[in-house]
Amino acid sequence: MKIDEFLNLFNSMTEGTIFATRTWLVGGVVRDLQLGYDDFEDFDLCIEQPLGGLLLAKYLQNRGIPQSIEIFEKFSTARISLEGIRVDLVTSRTEIYRNHRRYPKIRYAPIQEDVWRRDFTINALYMNISDRKLLDPCKMGLDDLAAKRIRTLREPMLVFREDSLRILRALRFAASLRFDLAEDTAKAIEKTAHYTKRLSKAAWRFELQKLKQKDIWDEVQKLYSQYGIANYIPEDIIIKDFPTT
Repeated sequence: MKIDEFLNLFNSMTEGTIFATRTWLVGGVVRDLQLGYDDFEDFDLCIEQPLGGLLLAKYLQNRGIPQSIEIFEKFSTARISLEGIRVDLVTSRTEIYRNHRRYPKIRYAPIQEDVWRRDFTINALYMNISDRKLLDPCKMGLDDLAAKRIRTLREPMLVFREDSLRILRALRFAASLRFDLAEDTAKAIEKTAHYTKRLSKAAWRFELQKLKQKDIWDEVQKLYSQYGIANYIPEDIIIKDFPTT
């Protein structure tokens, strides 16, 4: 769906509500808009109010708008299908990771705090759906986009220790966008490669399927070998669908 079509559609559904000015596009769509893309299959929305993701999802559900809806009460998030596209609705929040668990404890927080839970600076741009105002709260995202650089917002060892899936995401973005890894981020990936052993087979399968869809498996496989990730891919997943070269 073209970005103009999506924004017009969503604004028509939220006009006059508390969500109209508190809803922000975030993540890959905002990043890719700056890179010249304008057609997308899924959108991530961050609602800047307590329980915002849930409240917006239920508001739309009560109006009979989504074709389907999944609600995740624990994280105040929801996923809806809208005219054939996927839309994830989340509440702006902070996250606290404990005991190496992938799923954190959360609490509501404004955008200026929400930004610090995100993985990479280029994925930490926000665009308001009502007036298209662009925010770069960490003040690094636009610079790193221009420099074609993958960099964590916070100390990279901590970021990867919190969630080792971010290691795989960093390499996927480097390959798909043809960006370089920041020096500290690259060094941290080398040091934390073994953390990927913690990932479930489902997490591996989900990530590898994205590589297959984007047709960048060969490029990422080289990065997996370079940074010591290749040895940790579950064999029963890779042998059939992702053969080594």
